Amino acid sequence: GNNASGTWSWSFNTTDGPNESLTVTITADDGNGGTSQTSFALIVNNVAPTVVLTGTASANEGDTKTYTYTVIDPGNDPNPTITESCGANGTRIDTPAANSFDCTFPDGPASSIVSVTANDGDPSNNIGTSNLITVIVENVAPHVELSGASSANEGDTKTYTYTVTDPGNDPNPTITESCGANGTRIDTPAANSFDCTFPDGPASSIVSVTANDGDPSNNIGTGNLITVTVENVAPHVELTGASSANEGDTKTYTYTVTDPGNDPNPTIIESCGADGTRIDTPATNSFDCTFPDGPTMSIVLVTANDGDPSNNIGSDSIDVDVANVAPHVELSGTNSANEGDTNTYTYTVTDPGDDPNPTIIESCGANGTRIDTPAANSFDCTFSDGPASSIVKVTADEGVP
Repeated sequence: GNNASGTWSWSFNTTDGPNESLTVTITADDGNGGTSQTSFALIVNNVAPTVVLTGTASANEGDTKTYTYTVIDPGNDPNPTITESCGANGTRIDTPAANSFDCTFPDGPASSIVSVTANDGDPSNNIGTSNLITVIVENVAPHVELSGASSANEGDTKTYTYTVTDPGNDPNPTITESCGANGTRIDTPAANSFDCTFPDGPASSIVSVTANDGDPSNNIGTGNLITVTVENVAPHVELTGASSANEGDTKTYTYTVTDPGNDPNPTIIESCGADGTRIDTPATNSFDCTFPDGPTMSIVLVTANDGDPSNNIGSDSIDVDVANVAPHVELSGTNSANEGDTNTYTYTVTDPGDDPNPTIIESCGANGTRIDTPAANSFDCTFSDGPASSIVKVTADEGVP
C-alpha cells in the first residue's frame, strides 16, 4: 500500500473456514534501510449450512405428506450430512426425488415436528437446522360400512353385517349396534354381525352402528343408516268344517287366528254366507251354521281385522254345497177292505227345507177310487170289486229340480 498518509490496507478473500485461518505478518520498509514488522492471527470462522424446509403444517391421522428442502453453505462444503426427521409422531419414508422425503402420521390427535439438519463436517458451527414445521395431526373418526335389508314384514328377523376401519392407531373401538325404535337387537355368533327383529308394522326403524375410537375429539363414526320399512302382515285365519250339508242341517265350524305382529286382539267376523244362518256356540273360535234350504251354495267365512291401516284383513272360507232333501210323507189308513168299502186315509208332509207348499198327489191305486174329504191331508178310497189289491199312495213334489 501507499504510506504517504501513514495508513496501510490489506485484504484476503476467504472461501472456507476454519481451514483458511492463518498468521498474517506485515513488514514496512522505508527504502532507506529502516523496517518495521507486526503479526496477527487471522481466524476464518465456519458458517453453518442454511436449510429451508417446505411442506404442510396439518394432516389427518393416516395421511402421508411430502416435504422438500434446500441446503446452502457459503463455504467449500459441498456434501453436508443431511438428517431428515418427521418428529416423535411421524414416520419418515424415502422418496426418489432429491431433497425430498415423506412423513406418515399414524395417529391423532397429536403434533409432530418435521425438521432437516445439515452438518458440513467442520469442527464448530457446523450444523444448520431448518425452520421447524409443527404438524397438527387430527384424529379421524372410524368409518363404518353397514349392510342389510331395508324392508321387512312384521315378525321378521333380519341379519345386518358391518365393517369398521380407522386410519389411525385405534385398533379396538367401542361398537354400538342398534335396531332403532321399532326393532329388537339380537346377538349373533359371527363377528361384526347382529340380528334385528321387527315385532310390529306398519312402522319404520333406523338400523345403525357407531364406533368410538376413544380419542377426545372427532372420535365417533356412524355408518350409513338403514331405514327399514316394516310392513303390516294380515292375520292368518285357518277355518275348519264341513263343505257339504243337507238343507236344514246345522254344521259346526272352528278356526284359529294367528298374527306375526303385536296385534293380539283382532276384530273377528263370522259369517255363514248368503244361504246360511249363524248361531253362537259356547266354545271360543267356534260357531254353527244352519242351511235352511237347498240346493244352493253358501260361503262360510271368517275374517280377522288387526286394526292397522293397511294389509290388515285376513280371511279363510269354505264353500258349502247345500243339497235339497225331498219332502217326507207319512200315510196312515187301513190296508184291507171288502169290495164296496170306503176307507179314509190321512197323511202328513214335512220338508226340512224352505218349501212350504209342495204339490200333493193322492192316489187310491188301480183298483180304488179317490174321493175328496173336507179335512186337510185326508181322502177316501172306495174299492168297488174284489178280490183285488190296490196301492194307496201320496206323493209330494216341492218343485225343486
